[in-house]
Order: sequence, then C-alpha cells, then structure tokens
Amino acid sequence: MADTGLLPNVGSPSNPGPLGPVLVQAGNAVLGVESQTPTLVQAVDNAVPGSVPILGTVAQVLESTGQALVDTGNGQQYLVDGLTAAVGQAVSLNVLGKDILPAGANPLVGVSLASATQNAGTLATVGVDAAGNLVNAVVTPLGAGNGAVGGALPGTLAPVTNGLGQVAGVSAGTTQVLGTAGVTPAVGVSVLSPTQTVGSVASVGVGTGGNVVTAAVGPIAGASAGAAVPAGAIVAPVQQVVQTVTGALPSGAIPTNGLATVQVGNATLLDGGANPAIGASVLSPTQATGSALTAGVASAGNLVTGTVGNVLGAVQGTVTAVAAPVTNAASPAGVGAVPVQGLVQGLLGRRGGR
Repeated sequence: MADTGLLPNVGSPSNPGPLGPVLVQAGNAVLGVESQTPTLVQAVDNAVPGSVPILGTVAQVLESTGQALVDTGNGQQYLVDGLTAAVGQAVSLNVLGKDILPAGANPLVGVSLASATQNAGTLATVGVDAAGNLVNAVVTPLGAGNGAVGGALPGTLAPVTNGLGQVAGVSAGTTQVLGTAGVTPAVGVSVLSPTQTVGSVASVGVGTGGNVVTAAVGPIAGASAGAAVPAGAIVAPVQQVVQTVTGALPSGAIPTNGLATVQVGNATLLDGGANPAIGASVLSPTQATGSALTAGVASAGNLVTGTVGNVLGAVQGTVTAVAAPVTNAASPAGVGAVPVQGLVQGLLGRRGGR
C-alpha cells in the first residue's frame, strides 16, 4: 500500500489473471459516468462560494479510480497503488511519515498522524502529533486565504509513545508503529510484516514472517530476544508511561481531607495532609505513607507494599477526638473528665449503701 509495506504489491502487474477483463470493463464504466458530468460539475463549482472546486475534485477521484481499474486490468500497474492515489485526490493521509493516501494536486482534506510533516488540505487540515503540534485542526470553508477557523496546540506525544514502545513493540507491514529497533519489548506484535517483532514475554503475529498466525509465550526459538525479563522490567515501562501522562496533567490545589493520601503516577488524587491515616500509591516514584495503613503497587521501587501501622493508636486518637466535645459538655467548668472506672464504682457503691 503506497510506500508503507502494508498489503505489499506481490506478483507481476503484467499478469492480472482472469479478473483483468472484468477490471477493464468496470473501469470503463466509471470513466463513462465521469465523462458525462464536466458541464454540470463546472456549473456547480462556479455557483458555490469560495475557491475550492469540491465537485471537480470528486470528479477527479472518479476519473482516477476508473483509470486505475483499467490500467490494472491491462497489467500496467498494481490495483492498491492506483486506488490509494485516486482517493488521495480528495483526502491525503500520512501516518508515521508514510503516505497511506498520497496527496494529489490539491486534496480537500489533509491528515497527518504521528508524522514529522503535516499534510495540508484546501478545506481542512488535521493533525495529531504531527509537525511539532500535539493537535492541529484548521478549517478553511472558502479555501486557503479566505479565513481560517481553528488552530494548533504545540507539543508532542513522543515521551508517551516511547514509554509504550518498551511495553509493546508493534509493526505493520514494514513500518514500526511502536517501539525501537534493537530494543526488545515485553510484547511483540506484527501484522502483515516480513519479520516478527519478538517480545520477551509474548509474541503475536498475523500474516507475518511466512506464518498465517504466530502466538508464542517467551522468546521465539531462533530469535535473539535475550533472557527472560524479570517482573520489574515489565512494570518499569508501564510505570514510566503512567508517570509521563499524569505528570502532564494540570496541577491545582487539592483540599486536604486529613484521612487518606492517594497517588497515581506523578499525580496526587487525594491529599491527607502531613500525617494521614491511609497512604496509597500506584505506579508512583514515591510511596505515600499512612499512620494506620500503607499500600503500594509498583511504587518507590517495590512491586507490592503493604504495611499496617499504629492501628490502635489511630483508633484511640479518633475516639478521643469524637468524644472530647461530649466530655467537655457533660463536665462542669474547671472539672476534668471523670474516669469511667471511678464513675462505675461510685454508682455501685451508692447503690450498695441503700
């Protein structure tokens, strides 16, 4: 497919097989329909405000599609390349620097995903993690130079995708979607690729490396995936991703609840103050501690943390705090709280004296 290596052109285009005549007939039918509309197309485009020939572009797509079918049927080109080029007259699509739908002369919509460059469209330009922008969405309903709506948010998802690449290495065709060459991920996934991306924990492939389906636990025999990776090596990439994402979240003042502190990644979801009863951390670089209970998962270098603190002291402190107002209200000014034992003995002694 274009230059992606996905659905690669195989065989010889000069040998279309028994479908050749069918493709030629279908292509001529499409070309026949398109040839009947130039006057109407021109009239409509002239009547529509703006400088973008929308209907004319659609007509170009039909013409290119018909020609692609004819050329394929006559053994002059591959069908996939012809059809993607035809659609590219209207919509251009670039993913990971590869032209999935190569741009025509003036595509209506330009889309780029995780690419170093941004495809432009005469009506709309859309990008995600492309050309230095985290998000780019610009609409020009009347054509370029006639007023644009939208804008771009600078940034990149590279830290997140790099972290994910340590967890899973994914290849589609000849394109590495996630992961880095030479680095063994925990899970390797390949779709329609010439070689299998190998994972230290598991490897999954579809139509890859000469196999219809590949499913293996642990390194594949014959592949230099290295030794088995300890659990910590699997947790670390996940921890990195979570910390990167939560670290990018907007930070604001969190009200102190005095009971529990909860951390996820680099974000504090609950703030229990200086000495909370409960401290919990998940995939965090540090461990939140509590006077009564401390719990953690993949935090502060530990896979699991579980500590029961001074539970009795915490309960006593809570009871005292709750009971104090009642005690103060029941006792006259200047008189301290009456011990329970003395009170009971006094009542029993008074009753015994009757």
